[in-house]
Amino acid sequence: MEVSAQREDPVGVVVVGGGAAAHACVAAYRDHGGLLPVTMVSDDDRLPYFRPSLTKELVTGEQGFDAIGLEDDAGWYARRQIDVRLSCAATGIDLTARTVATQQGPIAFGSLVLATGSSAATLPVPGGDHPALVTIRHAADTERLLQIVGEGRHVLVIGSGFVGCEVAASLRLRGVDVTMATMEAAPQVDRLGPAVGRLIGSWLEDLGVRIHAGVRVTGFAHRPESTQAIFGDDLAIEAGAVIVASGATTNVGIARTAQLTGADGRSVEVDASMRAAAPGVFAAGDIADALHPVAGRRLRVEHWGDAERMGVVAGKVIAGHHASWTEVPGFWSNIGGRQLKYVAWGDGFDDVLVRPSPDGVTVWYGREGLCAGILTHDHDDDLAVGEALIAANAPFPPP
Repeated sequence: MEVSAQREDPVGVVVVGGGAAAHACVAAYRDHGGLLPVTMVSDDDRLPYFRPSLTKELVTGEQGFDAIGLEDDAGWYARRQIDVRLSCAATGIDLTARTVATQQGPIAFGSLVLATGSSAATLPVPGGDHPALVTIRHAADTERLLQIVGEGRHVLVIGSGFVGCEVAASLRLRGVDVTMATMEAAPQVDRLGPAVGRLIGSWLEDLGVRIHAGVRVTGFAHRPESTQAIFGDDLAIEAGAVIVASGATTNVGIARTAQLTGADGRSVEVDASMRAAAPGVFAAGDIADALHPVAGRRLRVEHWGDAERMGVVAGKVIAGHHASWTEVPGFWSNIGGRQLKYVAWGDGFDDVLVRPSPDGVTVWYGREGLCAGILTHDHDDDLAVGEALIAANAPFPPP
């Protein structure tokens, strides 16, 4: 599907956000001939960096914080005449005046890209918003975690999504004592099915992570040097550090100020070119509820690679080119040195086919009789085949 190109507005381009989608957008805009002023407004305290490292290589010590930047130095932005405003929150949008309100004053825009990403979810229980609890969304969060574990403290991870599983495994590789508590019967079982849940759980247990499954936290008791997490069934776990990895909430506050959020209240509806309903406004990354022409429906995904792809689409379209988001979404995860690769529409499945081998495993997901997803461990050949079958809406089960 092609979308019509858009002529540039001479006022310039403002990108709100400092992650994968924002960086990809400004890079694509310049790389595809965009010449107007570009301003990136980010509430982070550093230039765009590779966030997947926050739960893996930075925690294990395989990588330093100075090596995670998406570009080698700040000169990359200066050479491309991209004005980056760090530690600067955007607080509102005036569509009539075509300005973005920020902590450093209003900025006029001709084209506006919202790439605000997500924040870590908090737990709605007593003590769930206490500053002693650790979440992992920014580089500063991982720096803080490493300072705590450097003091030899036991760590409790609450949640078994990929952030929780990755950081638990990485801490064990660092020699840290780790316990995981999760409402799920096994890690990722709700999202990926029982076979994958058992597989990930076995990996974590092999590394020495103690897992309490099927438990729900009801509150926290915070002390100067530790926190006690209280669960049902008389379970309480004391830890020197508690990492809350219970999901994320999209940062749509600024979109709400211009009534750009969709019916779900947590996203911005866009077409395949990342255009929102308001003229000259785009959304990319976690907050984008994007029409996917191959899937034939809207998809909202929170994957790093897809945020990059959406950012590229927005940047190219603003520069006057035709572009749309057509790839099947997907991600990779590294859990203690073991890798999972996943490609899927991501909005549900009603059938699962598991094909193990002595070397790895392939898990196929079906929805309404069609191939809807594939997950592999050490079966890379299957992944390439699976992506093609999903994109072709091939029948399930696959050959």
